[in-house]
Amino acid sequence: MKRPLVWALLAALGITLIVGAQLIWPPQPEDILDFEGPRIAALVALLVVLGGSMLASRPKMGEVLKAIVVWGGLALVLVGLYAFRYDLEMIGRRTMAALIPGMVVETSDGSGAVSVMRANDGHFHVDADVDGASLSFLVDTGASSIVLTQRDAERAGIDVDNLHYSIPVSTANGRALVAPVRLDRISVGSRIGLSNAEAFVAAPGALQTSLLGMDFLNAASSSEIRGDRLILRP
Repeated sequence: MKRPLVWALLAALGITLIVGAQLIWPPQPEDILDFEGPRIAALVALLVVLGGSMLASRPKMGEVLKAIVVWGGLALVLVGLYAFRYDLEMIGRRTMAALIPGMVVETSDGSGAVSVMRANDGHFHVDADVDGASLSFLVDTGASSIVLTQRDAERAGIDVDNLHYSIPVSTANGRALVAPVRLDRISVGSRIGLSNAEAFVAAPGALQTSLLGMDFLNAASSSEIRGDRLILRP
């Protein structure tokens, strides 16, 4: 086996040991630079492997320095990615939210606040969990209630065949006849939601999309529009 390939395999093994120890025994943010326990074992193993290979092959000093620079730089990149993994995850989620209208992004501070990007039609669409079904809603501040379309009501397990559409409600698209129902749970994110929530099902063909009105928005402690983002806080 050629010497450069041997060096590459040995360095890769050493880096794998270090990263594996970090993943199996992850450090807290404040002690990420502390070296103890499994991390010491991984580093010692790396030194033994590399040291033994150097004694056996006696490489030139230039080759040693080159290997240290290349693989040391790669190790620093891996450690940096690991250290900022939560920030990178949040950036990824926000990017996906911009590409996928309705995708809910929870803040990384653990507060349970969520944000949704404005869609191309100028409105906010949000994905909510309704009795175990993931449904897409149009946020409608002109509506007071939660109103489901026929299709969404069926997906949420509501028996639409026995509903009576006799109650008129106002929406941004005008007035519609709806039937009253009760939802066991409707939630956006992990901490914003309503239990035993009053809602309505629109008559067939009356709505194109389900509406999330002020009854739900008031369940949040605050809601604000910041640029193209709707932010809800529990």
